[in-house]
Amino acid sequence: MIAERSLFSEAAQPSQGLSGFLRFGRSSEKVNQIDWSGSLGLRYRGLVAGRDDDVAGVAVTVNHNGKIYRQANNADHQEVNYEATYRAQLKPYFALQPSFQYITNPSMDKGLKNVTVLGVRTEITF
Repeated sequence: MIAERSLFSEAAQPSQGLSGFLRFGRSSEKVNQIDWSGSLGLRYRGLVAGRDDDVAGVAVTVNHNGKIYRQANNADHQEVNYEATYRAQLKPYFALQPSFQYITNPSMDKGLKNVTVLGVRTEITF
């Protein structure tokens, strides 16, 4: 299931503003490690004045282990991923998107500590 909605549009630029999303999915725990996953987040296009095509976003995702997998692998119930990102359209053909993620209970492995992930995505349009 995916739901997305505009929450606020700027009067002068209707394509800019705040939107929110919600995602949820289920799968069979008989054949999959994760029996459900859900995300929710917000994104804002044009948050910074003069940067109309940039997009700022925050999101939270929860992945949940199925009971069969947990029992067979002595695994925890879930991991939670918190993310903040900013996609900067630097040229019409080039965008740069740094991302910060904090993951609690990574891989739902009781032996692993929480982790911070920094990343950068580049987009080049030919």
